[in-house]
Amino acid sequence: MAVQTLNSFNDNFVKMLLISLAITVAKGTLLGDNMEILLVVIFSLPYILFAPVAGWLSDRLSKRDVIMWMQVAQLGCFAVLAIVLLMKDTYWSLLLSLGGFFLLATQATFLSPAKMGMMKEIAGSRRLGIVSGWLQMTMMAGVLSGIWAGGEWFAANYERSGDAWTSALWPLVVIAVLGVGELIAAWAVQPTPPHPDMKFKASVLWEHFAQLKLVFKERAIRLAAIGINFFWFVSNAVGLIVVTLAKEMHPGVEHGGGASTVGKLAGLLGIGVVAGSAIAGALCRKRIEMGLIPLSGLGLTAGLLWAGLAPLDSFHMYAGLFFTGAAGGAFMVPLYAYVQDRAPPELRARILAGINLMDCLGVFMVAGIVFGMKAAGLTASQQLMALAAVALFATVYTTRLLPQHFVRFICTAIVRSLYHVKAVNPQHVPSTGGVLLLPNHVSYVDALVLSVACERNVRFVMWDVLYKVWWMNGFLRLFGTVPISSTRAKDAVRTVVEALKAGECVCLFPEGQLTRLGLINEVRKGFELMVRQAGVPVVPVYQDGLWGSVFSYEGKGAFKKWPKRLRYPVRIHFGAPIPPAEARTPAVREAMLALGSEAMLTRNPQADIAAMNAMRLACVPPHDAGGRHIDPATGAVIAAQLPDPALPAGEEELQRGKREGTLGRLLPGLAAKQTPEGLHLRGLAPGDSRTVFLAGAVLDAEGFIVPASV
Repeated sequence: MAVQTLNSFNDNFVKMLLISLAITVAKGTLLGDNMEILLVVIFSLPYILFAPVAGWLSDRLSKRDVIMWMQVAQLGCFAVLAIVLLMKDTYWSLLLSLGGFFLLATQATFLSPAKMGMMKEIAGSRRLGIVSGWLQMTMMAGVLSGIWAGGEWFAANYERSGDAWTSALWPLVVIAVLGVGELIAAWAVQPTPPHPDMKFKASVLWEHFAQLKLVFKERAIRLAAIGINFFWFVSNAVGLIVVTLAKEMHPGVEHGGGASTVGKLAGLLGIGVVAGSAIAGALCRKRIEMGLIPLSGLGLTAGLLWAGLAPLDSFHMYAGLFFTGAAGGAFMVPLYAYVQDRAPPELRARILAGINLMDCLGVFMVAGIVFGMKAAGLTASQQLMALAAVALFATVYTTRLLPQHFVRFICTAIVRSLYHVKAVNPQHVPSTGGVLLLPNHVSYVDALVLSVACERNVRFVMWDVLYKVWWMNGFLRLFGTVPISSTRAKDAVRTVVEALKAGECVCLFPEGQLTRLGLINEVRKGFELMVRQAGVPVVPVYQDGLWGSVFSYEGKGAFKKWPKRLRYPVRIHFGAPIPPAEARTPAVREAMLALGSEAMLTRNPQADIAAMNAMRLACVPPHDAGGRHIDPATGAVIAAQLPDPALPAGEEELQRGKREGTLGRLLPGLAAKQTPEGLHLRGLAPGDSRTVFLAGAVLDAEGFIVPASV
């Protein structure tokens, strides 16, 4: 990150020096009035010419070695540019400086696939989202600081000396000296493995279309590449329009004021990109949030309109530019992370090089469009509004492509605002391959909370009656939920098995109903057939903290009470995977109860037996104290006869709180193990390893403790 930040700084520092020099010494000429467009085009040209070789080289050699040698090449480019500026010829120095900048761009061409391709090798898939965010953020920090420093340094030197050539030359010399530190940093980069089996062939020299074929081969990567291409289209267009904006704000650019203004405006835009990238990186820290893309596209449209409609040099113009940059930064982070994660390791660098090629071909389109708008007499503000129309079209298109991700992102954002969700042992969910999650069912927002906690995208199994509710039908289908019916059980099993075999993460609530008492109800065995046919593991899950929320049946019932507080703590405990051969109902229920015990014991690590009794009783409805069963040896309350919950007609027997001849319902937070000899209960209090043993007792399917005498 340090190396690529410095490299981005140097490229844009030099570009800003040359723009500042041109608009100062050559105003009114083709070079002076269009230097920014020429530099953008020239910077893209090497990517078109050398992208295949650059991609092959980074796949063939250690990416760290490529990075290091490119820093040596950068020092050579600085030397060439310094010699050109020493000539001090308005025409030839500016013209030859374009050639020196071409060499610098060639160095960046070979660096790009190496720095981008090695992120997955170093960080892995799980942290790739946040690493991509930091990578884009630090890159843009280098870009904006280079633009700002180049313009400010030139303007300060020119105001002091009045010599434009010297004002550009000495900053370049200083940057070249600092480039030695960049070379040292490159040497310290972690080495990555080479691929010596990849032999060079002459066809590599014209492999552009082969690389584009790699990009376009898979639809997901193709669409992500187009999205990245769109970001750079807007980014380059706004960067060019900013120069026109600065000229309109300060017509006397020949005095150096325009150079400083360009740097400030571009810097403000870049600060926005850094902020947006940082936010997106944080949001993608657990998984790549593709729902950010359409939302960021909407922000991009709003930012461009805001800046375009605002008066020149006003607060709203600056705020609009900052907002545009922030939305753009959030737009590109999940796209880059997705491509790096999805691309095969041996093809990753070439796919990224192919995407760079697409970006650079787009630059020619950008240059032509911006040049055409300038020739047509459009002001900078009008150009920004025209770009906003393009961004709006792209936003509508991406929303139609990613409706599920977009809605899920909005819904999970709402859940995060209501609950502070923490996943406990999320690594127990396999990162790839089919897996069936089996959680307890506490509230109407369980699916959304689990979506936040689980690092994988989850498909939920829902009762088909919910599809008959008109406002839920489209929502459930959008999320790819799996309908299940008691009358068409075979179809439901077949659908779930197909999803599991396809490597998806599927969630089934094995109780089949929301708890009315805050307890785990009967775990039904329908999942056994699914797991056995699909041959995938089961991960038991326990949701702690949702009982008592507005969306649970605690107290007055669901949706009939006010929230106790916002950002209420919720902990989702993921258990160790159970192999398909062992995934039977008793084992799953035992694992869920153990997770529930773990959850309650961690609430208050200092609690004693009395405090734990109070915590357990607070998790169930009020009841007659005489209906509690207390273990005489430990003083632990282990069961209670609870009031039967109110249930719809015909469903009264689905959940019961009391039953004669039993000790009552097992209270939450106790782990239970059934053996032929009796029932073993543990988890009485933190640090208390004692076990309550009820000889001959049985924990039945409904959760009642049946003593040996019954």
